[in-house]
Order: sequence, then C-alpha cells, then structure tokens
Amino acid sequence: MIFDRTTAVIDFGTSKISTLIAKKKDFQVEYYGLGVCEYAGFRNGTWLAPEDLEESIFLSKKDAESQNGRKIRQVNAVIPGEWCLTCFVKSEVITEDLGGKISAADIENLIKSGISQVVLPEGYTVIKAQPVIYMLDGLSRRQDPVGHHARALEAYISFTAVDTVFMQDISDILDRLGIGVNEFIPSTISMARYVSSHSSKKTNIIIDSGYYSTDIIICEEDKIISHRNLATGGFHITSDLMVYLEKDIYTAELIKRNSSVGMDSLGLNKIMMDKENGKIQFPVDKAQDVITNRLKEIMSIVEGDAERNGVEINNRCGIYLTGGGIARMQGARGMCSNMIGENISILEPSRPIQANVQYTSLCAAMDYILDENNRGISLKSYNSRKR
Repeated sequence: MIFDRTTAVIDFGTSKISTLIAKKKDFQVEYYGLGVCEYAGFRNGTWLAPEDLEESIFLSKKDAESQNGRKIRQVNAVIPGEWCLTCFVKSEVITEDLGGKISAADIENLIKSGISQVVLPEGYTVIKAQPVIYMLDGLSRRQDPVGHHARALEAYISFTAVDTVFMQDISDILDRLGIGVNEFIPSTISMARYVSSHSSKKTNIIIDSGYYSTDIIICEEDKIISHRNLATGGFHITSDLMVYLEKDIYTAELIKRNSSVGMDSLGLNKIMMDKENGKIQFPVDKAQDVITNRLKEIMSIVEGDAERNGVEINNRCGIYLTGGGIARMQGARGMCSNMIGENISILEPSRPIQANVQYTSLCAAMDYILDENNRGISLKSYNSRKR
C-alpha cells in the first residue's frame, strides 16, 4: 500500500537536482521535504561535470532529509527526456479465436508485432507500450477491445524507450550513497499523465523547456504520440543576448530575466542595478528581438510536430508551457500564444511548497508514483527481463 508510506522522488533537471519527500495519507498528499542543488547539468545526453554529480545528488537529498528529519533509504528516480525516446507505430494481427473474440493474448501479439518495427539506438530498451487507438475490422475504438469480436485487430501503439546506461549510472551513484532505487520513471510518461489529469482536452501539447533543452510532447489523453528533445533552452537565449549585445554571460542572464517580450519598447534603453556590476544599460528593442527569434524557432518546431502527427492546433487542443527555461520569462507565454494562434497555459504545481514551473516534472513524477495504478521500471526487473 502507498498510504502512510513516505515516498521520495529525485529529478535531474538541466541545471539543478531536486528531491521531494511526500506521503499519501487519507487520499491526501502531505509534503515533508524539498531539496534543491544547482549543478552543471547535462547537454546532448552527456553530463557536463560527471565528477561533481555524486556530490550534487548528496546535497539535494541531504537538504530534503534535513526538512523531513529522517534519512532517505529508497528513492524513485526520474529519467529526463534527454534519455527517453517515443516510437509511434501501427500494428495489426489476426485474432486467434476462430469466432473472432478478442483476448488478452491478441493484445500481447499486437504489441509484439508493433515492437518488432521499433528501431532503437544502442543501449535503449522499450519499457512501456500504450495502445492509443484500436481498429476492429477497420472501425476505430479507444477502449480496451478484449471481449469484443473482430477478425482483423489493428492499433496505433506508443512505445517508450529509455537509456539503460543512465539507469545503471544513477543506480551505482545512489548505491554508494546508501540509497536504493525503487523505480525509474520516464519524465515523458509522468508529464503526459499529469497534464491529462489537469486538462479538459483529449489532445495536449507540452512544451517543457529547461536551461539546455526543451521537451515537446504531444499526447492523446495520457498516451504519448510524439516526443522530441530539442537542444534549445533558456541558456541559448542567454547566449544569443551575450553575443548580440556584447555582454558577458552573467550580464546576459540578468538581461534575459529582466526583459519583457511582446511589449512596445518605444526605442528606449533599460537601466538595471546589479550589486556586482553596478549600473547595466541595454537597448530593450534589441533584447526583445533576440528573445523573440528564439521563441519563434521553438514554436515553429511545435507546429511542425503537430502537423506531422495529424494534430490540429485549435481550441480543442490544450497547449502547456512549463519548465524554468522559458515559462518564467516575462511575456513569453503571451508571445508564444500569438505565434501559434492559440492560448497557451502555464503548467505549474498548485501546492505551495513547489508552486513553481521549475518543479512541474518533479511533482508529476511524485503524483505518478503515488498512484498505485502506475508503475515505473526497476533496474532489477529490467535485468531479469534481459536474462
């Protein structure tokens, strides 16, 4: 039982590691600790400072433990989108029963047929299969078809794969810290479920932008039909400002945080006061142009992914912006909404302890693991499957 049992989740962002401790009690979630440690992060599937990773994990979990008053013995680890892949394929089989009655074995055969079409990079393995739409003799059906009748059974299936090297590396580090890994949770799966539970729309698009990368996830209810990890995030906007305005990276980051996009600059300069650099002056219109160009790049990719997957961006499609890379920028949500032609909502946790877009992935994973109907993958179960 999940009830009355303390649960810990650790999330690896592109610029920080977060650890959350909570307990499900009488159908309510109580929070006991939130630990955060900034670190070098990762880019393109590579840790930028692997020698510091263990210490950063230790400091994050120690911070959460100090609030909870107890040591963490078991943790659930979130697999970032950087190490997750989604494959969406069409599969078909002929039902085994001569009368055409669909059985659970037919669904298993359907998934096996689909997985045979999936081509993965070395080191990746499929950990979840989710049929999105079934077709019974050509007629579509979303619900489980077991018990119904059809000779030809087809389905569009979403397969989620993860990098097993990531799981092994994190398991080894946590083991050295005296912590066992209960389960690994792909962030794409937990985010899709989190949005589906908060949205009234069946089709949703999630734009989860961090410091170095952005995950673009398209889902039908809680089933992923498309996932792209885009190597663009808040850092790239800072880098653009640094080059275009001829500033150092520290100053460029301050300019990004103090700029508002989508507002008339009136051709003015803005003056900021910084305790380290004193007075900083920059042209507002040039800063806005730099930021707008990056946002256009991201939103054009969102539109392209939606079109390729047959998703129409209209009022029947929910669009959510989250993560610390873009969502916190002043005017970014409105500017992105104008670019795409539909309203975009900011997705952030509602609980006071983590009411910040930086913790959406963390809270999504906690909600996922506290729901007894959901399960991630343990490294032990993966290794047993290999054998």
